[in-house]
Amino acid sequence: MVITFTKKLHTEDGGIREFFFNRIYTAGGIQFHVSVLNSMGELLHFNMVEKYRKWHIDKAPQPPDWVMKLEEDLNRAICQGMLS
Repeated sequence: MVITFTKKLHTEDGGIREFFFNRIYTAGGIQFHVSVLNSMGELLHFNMVEKYRKWHIDKAPQPPDWVMKLEEDLNRAICQGMLS
């Protein structure tokens, strides 16, 4: 998979995580596959889908709460990434 763009975001524990966004084309339209390393070095991944002109974390696989709390920041990152 080719990385479309990356974005560093601050987490609630004061850390910074780099998120990797990959644009994927599906029968239902564009989605983004997002991956990030947690504090243990494990790779987390989830999809974001567009609903009502905003990007939301898809239901499965659902990431941990610290990622869910960043949903609005991830939405902004995708909107900015699509402009560049």
